[in-house]
Order: sequence, then structure tokens, then C-alpha cells
Amino acid sequence: MDDPNATRYGPPPQRGTTQPLSLYARSVSAPGAPTKRGRRVSSGWLVMAGLVVVLLGSGAALALNLSKNTATSASPASGSGSNGSGSGSAPVSGPDGKQTLPAINRAAYYAGVKVTLLSAIEAQHLPGFQPVNANDNGLELQARLENGTPRTVEIGDATYLVDASGKVTPPTPTSAQGALPPVVNPGASMTGVVYFEVAPGSPIDAFALLLGKQDQSLVTIPLTGPYDPSASQQKSETVNQSITYSSTGASVVAKVTKVVSGPWIAGYQAPKGMRFLQVDVVVNDTSNESAYVGGAQFMVQAPDGQLVSQDTTTTLPVNDSLNPGETKDEGFLTFVLPAAQGDVRFQVFNSDGTLAGQVDLGTI
Repeated sequence: MDDPNATRYGPPPQRGTTQPLSLYARSVSAPGAPTKRGRRVSSGWLVMAGLVVVLLGSGAALALNLSKNTATSASPASGSGSNGSGSGSAPVSGPDGKQTLPAINRAAYYAGVKVTLLSAIEAQHLPGFQPVNANDNGLELQARLENGTPRTVEIGDATYLVDASGKVTPPTPTSAQGALPPVVNPGASMTGVVYFEVAPGSPIDAFALLLGKQDQSLVTIPLTGPYDPSASQQKSETVNQSITYSSTGASVVAKVTKVVSGPWIAGYQAPKGMRFLQVDVVVNDTSNESAYVGGAQFMVQAPDGQLVSQDTTTTLPVNDSLNPGETKDEGFLTFVLPAAQGDVRFQVFNSDGTLAGQVDLGTI
């Protein structure tokens, strides 16, 4: 999946040298910031300790919310092949009663990181695994993480196991060799394992890997059964439509070249019940006057009719100026919309607040 921000921003700030971390050693800094429009503002994610308290203190309510989100990731038909849907094959039971799913091969995206679930093994004893509850068995999930974005992504605090009833289980702390790290650096690709504790006799094919935090748009990868890998992917459309507007006495042409929508942008997962829309805009000052570009000049009308301003929690909004005759590609303007699809319109306003025109982006 191409990252729409990959060619818009320079490399993120260099991170300090740290000791190697397993998936469960989670004292990490915020995602790296792009450089084109200055440092971006982090939205402040919940830490693992707080989420585990919520899971334990109000498990029933959270399980209900997570199970509702989980249902949106499945489709009536399962598939196989290179699209990440996997085979959905039945588990295999060995002579010792150990359940395995040797070839899951299902993929999803979280904050721009491609997570491919490769295999699963359930057993009372796993190499390097020390259960917290001696009565539980260990479930080992092998996965591949690929970060094609220009930002560092914290994924350790957003990895859980969910069963058919909606019960959510956090990973078990372990120093086992090969455990996946909590942070995926830009361009990194790695394969490793994550461990969970499950009740003995739990059917391995009843589990799903859950990606996301309590306040985010959740992604699930069922170990077997129906699965739609497109639910977590971005969708891109070419537009190439222009609007002429007045800005501080200058005449400016704003051209929408491309739109990208989905549950994530590089380094960020959409809030719960929401999604991202990114609009690539090229501006041209066609007058003999300098022009201001940005602010309330650019809005999006969501399917429910509300006007949405540029997002300021994941990006810095456009705040630029043009010299007479100058043309600039302002890159992707980011908006946060409700998840429900419908007709979306990109609107451009004159500096006096009147509507100069709009581009119907269609059903998104």
C-alpha cells in the first residue's frame, strides 16, 4: 500500500539510542514527526497500564464495545491468495494435543504498519514462555511487521487477543527470544512472535488478533473464518478539479489532484467511529498580488452535512503564502470524518467567508 505522505515529508527526527525492547517493555516516545509543515502534534495515546486497568476493571463493557468493532472487519465471504485474506484453514491437533494453525497468512494495517499474521501454536509449555497463571496455556502468534511509512509507529500498546465472546486479553510479558518489539521504525520489516495466556482447551480457531487502543478505530484479524482484508486499507482516487477563489485581494486557483481515505494515516490510527480523509491540493496565484493560503479557506462537508476543518492533532494545517504567479503543491490536507460513508464535498471559501466553489468527491 503506497503511503500518501511518503513523498511529502522528509525523514522523521533521529531517535536516541535505546536498549533492545520486547513487545512488553513499553517505555517509548511519541511517533516521529514529519518535517514539511513543521513538527506535528501527537494526540496523546493511552499507556498500556491504564488500558489494562480498564480491561480488568470494566471488562464486560469494554468487551462489548470491542466485539461490536470487531464485527465490522468481517465480510460474508472468505478468500485466499495474495490479498491478505488467508486460507482460513481448520486447526491441526498433534499427538500431544497441541493445536496449531501453520499457515494463516492474513494481513491488516494499523497506523500504516502492515501486520501479517503467519501462524499460531497453542500448548501448555512453549519455548521461553513463562505464564503468569500456571493454570493457563500459552498461545504463540507469529507475525510479520512492515512499516512503509516515514514515521515511527508504537504497536506494542495496541496488540490484543479477542475471543468469540468479546473477551480481550493483553499480551503476557516475556523475555522469550524472537518476541516482537513495541516500536516499528520507518522502513523496518521484522518477523517475530507475541504470547498470550488462554484457558486450556480453548479452541484456537475462535481467536482473533485485535489491533488498536480503546479510543481508536479497531482492526481484527480472525485466525480462521470469514475475513475482509480491505477493511483496514486506504482507498485512493484521482480528482484533478480546480476552484478559483479570492484571498486577500489576490486570485488563487486551488486544484484538488487526489484524495485518500481510510482508518489510518502514516503513524496514526483514526479515533473510534471515525476515519481520515486526505486531500492533495496544488495552489496557483494567478494575480499580481501576494496571497495567503490556508485556515478556513479549505473545508470538507461530511456525508451528514457538517463542515469539517483541517485536523490539527495529527498534522499542521496549511498556513502558507504565495508570491504573484507562484504555484505550490501544499501536499495532503487532513480531515477527520465519521466512519459512515456517503457523499463528501471539498469546499473552498473566499477570504470574506463566502463559498467560492466545491468539488464533489463522490461517495467516500
